[in-house]
Amino acid sequence: MYIVFPSPPPAKGIKYEAKGGFMPDRVTRFDMKRTYILLVFLILTVLPLSAQNYFPLEKILRYRILTEETGWGPHGTQYFNSFYRDFFSLPEVTVNGKKFYRYTIYNRTHYYYFDIPEQILYIYRPDSNAVYKAFDFNLHLSDQDTTYFLGTPRAYQCTKIDTLPIWGNVRPRKGFNIPGGYGERIDFMVDFGITYHEYTYDFTVGATNYESWLDGLVTDSMTYNSFLVRLDSTNLMKDRLIDMFPFAFKAYGVVEDTSAMTSFTAEFLIFRNDTLIFSNVYNLNPKTFSANTNITQAIVTPGDIIKYRVNFRDNSIFLNNVSFPDTGYKSIRVLALPSGADEKSIAAEDFILFNPYPNPFNNSATVKVYVPGFSKLELKLYDVIGNEVMELFSGEKPEGFYSFGLNAESFSSGVYFLKLLTGRNALYKKLILLK
Repeated sequence: MYIVFPSPPPAKGIKYEAKGGFMPDRVTRFDMKRTYILLVFLILTVLPLSAQNYFPLEKILRYRILTEETGWGPHGTQYFNSFYRDFFSLPEVTVNGKKFYRYTIYNRTHYYYFDIPEQILYIYRPDSNAVYKAFDFNLHLSDQDTTYFLGTPRAYQCTKIDTLPIWGNVRPRKGFNIPGGYGERIDFMVDFGITYHEYTYDFTVGATNYESWLDGLVTDSMTYNSFLVRLDSTNLMKDRLIDMFPFAFKAYGVVEDTSAMTSFTAEFLIFRNDTLIFSNVYNLNPKTFSANTNITQAIVTPGDIIKYRVNFRDNSIFLNNVSFPDTGYKSIRVLALPSGADEKSIAAEDFILFNPYPNPFNNSATVKVYVPGFSKLELKLYDVIGNEVMELFSGEKPEGFYSFGLNAESFSSGVYFLKLLTGRNALYKKLILLK
């Protein structure tokens, strides 16, 4: 079946037979003028209200299809499988001056053209070089027609006419059913195209059912069902003491889907007197968002500036490319240790966190603190990626020296950090647990 698209209306001056014989040219031209005015009026008033784009192929840039496969075999055995397919383009061909776009849902691949004024979806088949009608969107509920969606003429029925609130608008939806052997159901939504497709294959000892959904869409004006990728911060937000190197780097944020991830990295640059002395890129674990760095005390000195940025990229249809910070780099400074705090006399206004003893230690160590006056303070232990693992003290203390015992019998070997938080500032000490 080859469909020829409608030709333009006849030229002015053509005589039309009416009751009583031919009308004179003058009357014909007058009536045709009124007819054209009426047509223009209908186009401007009625068409925008009724003509909907149920398959905006010319606007679709990329799309994702989710298919779920359910099978039943002999003796009632059942299996289930699901998979995604991403499509990054819609190849096109021009037929009779109309652009047809190739679109795939499950294993149904056709070249489609949706005629908005006619509200008819056409299929072009390169093997027969012919255009066929797929679905007529003018059908009312339960109306029937013939489709070539499956390659041969088959009866089909309009089984769904409703609306669905989605992406900020209530959008019309139409569904069709092709009954019989290897029957199929297919739904279309305005501005989205095919949103659902179901196909059942029956064989002698079982059956397989395939259900496909539009799981993601990028058009020239909107993005539908994109997954969240957000990078908020890191554990390297403040200047760092020289004895806190090396360290494990950790980013914080949300990545809902890492299946299409192409890279998740942290780039580090170290400058000394405006000269770049070190650069490296570390791959972050997509589950923990962390990586061990090799920035040791042999590389940095007090006063060095460390710049870094985190970046996530994927090759999904959404082409995510997210960074922290959004632009440029985050900077911190390498700080020197307080000089002579253990040996020199203590000024009355200073809080002191003494070096733990022993250090390195095996299971237990002693931590000493000097409090210059009645104060509220917290003393906590953190692992190398910044997780709190123990609280040694939280409360108020008057002026004096205090000792706190640290029992790490249940901890694994590694680097830990003590943090003394006061009302004025925070003090840190590094511990090494060896077992």
